[in-house]
Amino acid sequence: MGPTLSPPRHDDRPPTSPTAEDSVGAGGTSGPQPKRFGRSSPLWSGRAAVGALLVAAAAVGTYAAARPGPPPVPPDVLVASEHVPAGTPLAEASLVASPVALPDDVLQRVLQPDADLAGLVTAVPLHAGDPLFVATVTDADRSPLHDRVELAIRLPAQDALHGRVRAGEVLAVVGAEASSPDSTLVVLSGDALVVSADVSDSTTLGATDTVDLVMALPPHDLLGVVAAHRSGGVHVVRAGRTTNLSGRGDR
Repeated sequence: MGPTLSPPRHDDRPPTSPTAEDSVGAGGTSGPQPKRFGRSSPLWSGRAAVGALLVAAAAVGTYAAARPGPPPVPPDVLVASEHVPAGTPLAEASLVASPVALPDDVLQRVLQPDADLAGLVTAVPLHAGDPLFVATVTDADRSPLHDRVELAIRLPAQDALHGRVRAGEVLAVVGAEASSPDSTLVVLSGDALVVSADVSDSTTLGATDTVDLVMALPPHDLLGVVAAHRSGGVHVVRAGRTTNLSGRGDR
């Protein structure tokens, strides 16, 4: 009689003995443990590191491109370094080259430092820092100050429109002729062009505010205005006409 065979098992694989990893769990307890797949390393793989560097470089480039750069340096133009009266030859005027930020269309109308200033005069008074526009200069023989004489007088404010006078206005000068026995007021000049007007506010008790006027008069009006101013005073009256001091008057 042959050997007795054991009944077949469902799993025909040979039985295996449990490994140390299967029998010993956390804390020394036995039991099945989860399998680990792949390798465990604290370092990034080379491909991941390169990808991170590329992302960082792209972010830095985007930030640098988005940042506004320094503003462009404006070009130099001619500006007045101090007050320049109307009719001043540009070759003798106090002008300097200075950078001024202006729109392109405006910049085309400003004189550059290399401009030829020969034979040109200021058509309007300039203040310190004013750019020298083409419209503010004119030829000496076309200036409204040409063939005129300038007169500087100081008047009480009430005799000079209370200081409401500006350069470019054409005023009438009224006063009594020195030879008039009854001091009848007459128009001494109906074409007095105001070159500049400065109002001085008095701080002295009882004093009167004054207006310092520089006017360009026709030569034949000069002596009558000076004589009347010395004898009894004069008044200036707005004649309703102004000029831009560039030879083109408005009536």
